Amino acid sequence: MAAPIVLFVYNRPQHTLKTLDALQSNIDSDQAEVIVYADGPKSGATDDVLEKIEETRKLFSRKFRFKNLTLIASDKNTGCANSIIHGISETLQAYSKAIILEDDIHTSPYFLRYCNLALDKYELREDVMAISGYVYPIRKKMKHSYFVRTGAAWGWATWARAWKQFSTEPVHLLDSIEQTGKKSIEQAGKKREFNFNNSYDFYKMLEQQRDGEIDAWCIRWYASIFLNNGLCLYPAETLTINIGQDGSGTHYTEKNNDPNFIQQILNMSENPDNYLFPDLITESEEGRKQFETYFQEISSGGRMQRLKNLVKKLIH
Repeated sequence: MAAPIVLFVYNRPQHTLKTLDALQSNIDSDQAEVIVYADGPKSGATDDVLEKIEETRKLFSRKFRFKNLTLIASDKNTGCANSIIHGISETLQAYSKAIILEDDIHTSPYFLRYCNLALDKYELREDVMAISGYVYPIRKKMKHSYFVRTGAAWGWATWARAWKQFSTEPVHLLDSIEQTGKKSIEQAGKKREFNFNNSYDFYKMLEQQRDGEIDAWCIRWYASIFLNNGLCLYPAETLTINIGQDGSGTHYTEKNNDPNFIQQILNMSENPDNYLFPDLITESEEGRKQFETYFQEISSGGRMQRLKNLVKKLIH
């Protein structure tokens, strides 16, 4: 049985329509049940914003290829993180699994097939906690799908049994990482591992969440997976790309001037290596190394800001 698709939208009708068009072009999309959570207007929202919110919601009165589409519209603004946490939690109270998308995620026609096959294969493996459709633009192409001990965003899937391990409390997560460190070699070593060999300071993001400087769901999801020794499956080649890096997003306000951006979309095609799912449930040393190398390579000079922008978008 295909997993329901949970889609989160707000006030970007053009991005939302592109996301819907790509999604309904997926193989087996006619078997998909889509549940849409539309966040409401903020207090004091301008007429222009209110118009865009309404325009976004009107899109769902159109005829799409999906088996069923349900719109759940909020009268008030709950914020991106709270909206996503609530929507996933509510859906996974009724279903055992779900595929999650936001309004600016362009999917390959093979994204749903990949997610559903992986959800079925690893359904009973509690150490597998997420399925990612997105892959960082790592330098070395992987030979097949692989596991990394991290979270997922930009088109992903999970199970109700995994989401039960999700903690929204940054203080608890920070304390747990520290206690885990003390039980092993040393706290600094555990932080280093959480920070991908100190290639990016994810621990600081948890501290920023605790201090109210950011409001991010994905950093808490990553920490929850990390503390439960969970794994996330990644495809050999990305099956999604973010089309919202144009300054229109709530959290990502700088435009993406990467000349390879459009080519990335065009390159998303069926790759049989994506369906070579590992039977050995363990983290890929090569996959983790590639992630660390990617973070390190773009952390120099002006590329550091690009990394911060990318990770900031991923965690919101």
